Amino acid sequence: RVAADISPAINWAYNDSLTPYETDVEQAMELLDAAGWALIVPDDPELPAVRSKNEVPLALTITINADNQGRERIAQLIKQELEAIGFVVTIESLPFDEAVNKLQDQTFDMAIAGWLDVNPEPDDSSFLSYGQDTVGVGFNFASYYNEAVETNLVNGRAVPGCAAADRATFYQDNQAILYQEIPYIPLFAPLVNVVWNTNLVNFQPNAWNLYYNVQEWYITE
Repeated sequence: RVAADISPAINWAYNDSLTPYETDVEQAMELLDAAGWALIVPDDPELPAVRSKNEVPLALTITINADNQGRERIAQLIKQELEAIGFVVTIESLPFDEAVNKLQDQTFDMAIAGWLDVNPEPDDSSFLSYGQDTVGVGFNFASYYNEAVETNLVNGRAVPGCAAADRATFYQDNQAILYQEIPYIPLFAPLVNVVWNTNLVNFQPNAWNLYYNVQEWYITE
């Protein structure tokens, strides 16, 4: 299933109509050419071809938090793909608190981050709403604003009785908008495998909290 701002585990709010984008390197090159980023091939075959515009190279930095091997591998893959079409890419690995500060200060080119402790509630105003677009403290790192998305977020919270069937369309519409505008690129939602001893009784893991019924656990001989 396509990774989206809403986890596929929230089945009632997830938009199943979206299909993955296909990789199209030729179209990417054409778009860059049309935007004026010319690919300069150096005389030295050992040097990479780099795009530039008005003598300024097409360069960016990918910010990640240190000691996260998964994000390091993702950053290396993105760097490889972008440099193949003429970008100059630097990976910046920072201590976690410094990486978060850079996100909240909105002083990054591109960053790889993740959300922990997600829950069954699909309202993602925390990183989509303009109310979170406050430099230094907000979580709308991309400074994203779309009037329709904002309206859907408000309407989704205001449904009388909070009936899932009545709220779903607002969040599914937002996923379709984000799929087109791409302020963020959701990469994946991790799939976690859990193993436990059969002597542990009443252990009933779910997608949100392994310990939600911990008070009912007990061990048998």
